[in-house]
Amino acid sequence: LFGSYGGVERKGLAVIDIPSGKATALDLRVSGHVHALALHEQDLLIGGSFFEVAGRERRGLAAVDTRTGDVLPWAPTVRSPMYNGIVRAMEIDGAKLYVGGDFTNATGVARSNLAALDLMTGETLPWRADANGPVFKLAKSGDLLVVGGAFTEIGAQPRSRLAALD
Repeated sequence: LFGSYGGVERKGLAVIDIPSGKATALDLRVSGHVHALALHEQDLLIGGSFFEVAGRERRGLAAVDTRTGDVLPWAPTVRSPMYNGIVRAMEIDGAKLYVGGDFTNATGVARSNLAALDLMTGETLPWRADANGPVFKLAKSGDLLVVGGAFTEIGAQPRSRLAALD
């Protein structure tokens, strides 16, 4: 967690102008840790362990319009019994966003550490492959979703730390 970049106050996330290397005027003030970022068209998707982005309540997931800096209404959540859930990895696949991390619930639906969300609505999709431990990495390889983490079972199949899912 940091509080500034290049002498400019930024909480949790800084948007950097590549040519100059300086922080842009966009100040998202994330109230916790950012663990994952993904870009979908002009929207920046943010995943982590936070409860607020730019003054708007967001629980582990948020979307920001990169042109305007506005936090978008898209507001799925991840939760766990003892704490707010943590999103550690994200992977976009067409109209789906796969999220992995430490959670037992994705937008009100039971999911253990791995879920697929609708990119437009944020609703949890029927696809299910629960992992019995945290998920740290996600990547698409053709039609497969490759998952890495501290699990020994995923999708009701024994898999130690690495799995390829349909």
